[in-house]
Formats: sequence, structure tokens, C-alpha cells
Amino acid sequence: MISLTSQFAVVIEGTNWNRTAVSGVGRWGEYDDDPDVNLPVDRQSRYNSESDPGPTIEVGLTPSNITVYLKPDAADETWGYGFHESCWSILTKNYKPNLNVLFAACLSMPTDTNTLLDWGHDYAGVSSVKQQFDMPVRSSCFQSLETIPQVLRSDPYNVPGLVSATEGAARLQNDVFLSRLEPTVQSLKTDSFSRLVPELLQTIVTLLPTSEVHSLRLASPIFATLELPERFWAPRFQPGHEFDHLPKVHDRPPQSWRALYHSLKIWTRGIPSMANRQRVWGLAKGLQATLTQLDGVSCHGFPLGTWFESSSDGSDQNIPEAEVSWHTASRAVANLGKSFFYGSRVLRARALYFSEPVKLREISVSFVDTAAGTFISGFNMINEHNRSYVLGYQHEKNVSRISLSPDEPIQGWELAMALYGIKGIAAVRGDGTLTSWACEPAGVPRWRLKGSQGVSAVKAEFDALKLVSLSRNKVPDQETWLNNCLVS
Repeated sequence: MISLTSQFAVVIEGTNWNRTAVSGVGRWGEYDDDPDVNLPVDRQSRYNSESDPGPTIEVGLTPSNITVYLKPDAADETWGYGFHESCWSILTKNYKPNLNVLFAACLSMPTDTNTLLDWGHDYAGVSSVKQQFDMPVRSSCFQSLETIPQVLRSDPYNVPGLVSATEGAARLQNDVFLSRLEPTVQSLKTDSFSRLVPELLQTIVTLLPTSEVHSLRLASPIFATLELPERFWAPRFQPGHEFDHLPKVHDRPPQSWRALYHSLKIWTRGIPSMANRQRVWGLAKGLQATLTQLDGVSCHGFPLGTWFESSSDGSDQNIPEAEVSWHTASRAVANLGKSFFYGSRVLRARALYFSEPVKLREISVSFVDTAAGTFISGFNMINEHNRSYVLGYQHEKNVSRISLSPDEPIQGWELAMALYGIKGIAAVRGDGTLTSWACEPAGVPRWRLKGSQGVSAVKAEFDALKLVSLSRNKVPDQETWLNNCLVS
């Protein structure tokens, strides 16, 4: 969070969802009242370039109500989601996001009145959920520029101490890192690790986090006197270690990783930009992890039309879509045309239709991991003949299976429904009992979506990541109260 910032934007024109682009760098304040900003069309250009930045375009940033851009007369208007220049540089360091996936993910996130996207985390301590108009809305902890701490106003990409640390590393002498400890012969003999060869000892410390190596050296005279080679220090800059937020050092590797490590400890201590770099780096890695799960993953099932996605071309004329009435389980799904401050938003809808109530032997449930937790992304229903019926996004590495008796059709599902989407599911058997749960529903309100007869049609609605509502066909004489109750 930078108080007054250079800004990239991921933009589209009108509803050209598959033609997402990145603008050049413009200028926009975090607390500016005007949501529109002029940005260079060329992504390589800057608003303050010494040369002519070229043509610019007015972009509507992070609208909480997107319907203004969905109207036919707004087809040529450009809108999108802004990123701080430094944050974008950190996000895209050694990573190239799929812009269409990123835009759809942004569309799926609630937005407060100050354009803050709710990814399900607190931006590492700078936002919180507050009750606004009786709604749980995530917003900034700071109400003005003056209240933002210096750390958060510091540039997380250009860190002054990095230059000093790099130069200082070249001047440090290697022998300053050698242990001065001279343990007694007796203490070495009583150390259990004395039986291991030095090569194995060095392999052990190389695989451990630095903090654990420190504890090990305090506890063991053998490890305390062990020289830590370059192959120990280099991984300290790899993913998962304490300096993984400095990937740029790999562009020009230092003469000594050990010297650079200790130089950074000296020169970057207490520098606000470095603290902000660590914060933003963690957020960027989390977003990368989310987007990587979405890239290349299709939404399965028969498509039903939504504002985001047109319906099927009608090639399958046997789909009885218009003849089906639905009972639906959903929670906090935002209606199009209203501000999207919390909950979820439907982008895609899919359906499955069966000629008779379906008998299943297994439901394979896929999950997606997000900053807000783990949610159902789709499922695969397998009938007694081993035929698969797939709905939604499938993630083969993150699956939970529900076993069923194929002798009778299921009557519906019980769902664990959080504000952001559906977190867990169990099937309702013909006798009304539940199967095992896919995902632990503890502490999450539940909705029983059950009919008096078996399921012969299913409709599921999704945002860009996850399942947000589920429907089954409605039978005229079924007890409707079972489908309208949230239970804890």
C-alpha cells in the first residue's frame, strides 16, 4: 500500500473478456475520489517519461458495480483493475500471469468503496473486515494518507539497502564467518553427531532452515565447529527461505553467498522498504499460487447463459433446460446490478440432465486453495456403469471422494456454505442419512438441499475459482422447507 502511486492496470474494453491487456504506468492516489485515471496505452510507457508517453486512455478502476460497463453503449469504454507499479513488478518477477485468468479472478473478489479487492486475506495486517450498512466489508485500516505508517508508504521494489549490502558483501572477508569456538576433546566425543562424516553433516544443515541450524549449533559442539560452505548459504535465497523475497540477486549471483547473507543482515536492518518488500512478496506468492491453479482449467458441464458467458450454441437440442424448475442453495451471492461488497459473484453456470434419477457409486469432489481457505471447485459424479458426469473446475491433485451405494438414487446434498463459497459437501441417501463429508464442515453453516425423489438434474454456479451455488431439480410435491434452512 503506497500512499500516492504509479500504477499499472489490467484492462478490457466493454465485455471483451478474452482480450485483456496491461496498460502503461499512470498516476493515481490511493484516496483519490475519481475512479477514472488516464493511462498510457503502451505497457512500456510511463506517464512521467522524458520522451512522449504516447496515446493515453481513460480507465475506470475497480468498479464495485460493473453493470455500467455491460451496457451496449459502453462497449468502447475501458475499465479494469489497478496494481501498484512496484507490486506488479514483484508479482511478475519470474512469473507471467495469464491476464484473462487474472481479470476473471479480480471480477470474483468483493470490492469496497475505495477499490480494495477482498482476496480473503488482510494484506498482511493493513486491512480488516468491518460492518458497513450491516454488511461485512473488508477495507483499509487507514482512513487518510497521514495515518499510513512509513513502512507501508515505502517502495517495496526499489530497496536502498540492497545496493549497500551488495557492495558491502564484496568487501567482507570470508574468515570473519569462521567459528572461534574451541570445544574440548571430551565434549566432541560425547556429541552423538561425532559419528557422522563432515559431508553428511553439511548436507543436514543445508536442508534445514537457518533458524534451526542456529539452534543445532547451540546444542551440538560438532555442528558449532562445522564450517558452513557456499552450498549452505545459496539456498537461503531460494523459495521458502528467509531471503526468497530477493529473487533479483540471482540475475547477477554474488562471489560469495555467505558474504551477501551477512551483509544483508547488516545493511537492510530497519529499512522500511525491505520490510514492505517482505510483506508484498508474501502476498504476491499467494496470488501466484491461486492463479496457477486456475490457468488452463476449464469449467465442465452444459453451459447456461450468464452476464459473463453466453449459453450453449444450441447444438444439443435434447437439453430440457427450459422445462426444469430448480431448488437452489446459495449464500451471499451478489445480484448483478448491485454493489459487490462481500460474498461471491456468479460468472459461469453449468448443468447436467439425466433421463431418470441418477444412481451413483462415487462423487469425486475437487477443491481449490485460496487466501480465504479451501473451497469446492467442482465435482465428478460416477454412476453404476462407471460413466462420469463432470461439473465445474477439476483439480486432480486436490480431490476428496464420497462412496455411495449404486442401488438407489441420491436425494440431494448437504452443503457447508461460507460467505465466499461452498466449503464442504455430503450426499443425502435415499433413506435421508448423510454420507461422509468431503472437506471438514466444522463451524460453517449448513444447508440441506434435499427432495422427496432422486436427483435428475443439477445446476451449479461458479465464480472464476469455486462453486458458489448448487441446485437440484424441483419436484412439485416436495417439502420446500428442507431447501430453505441454514443450520449451524
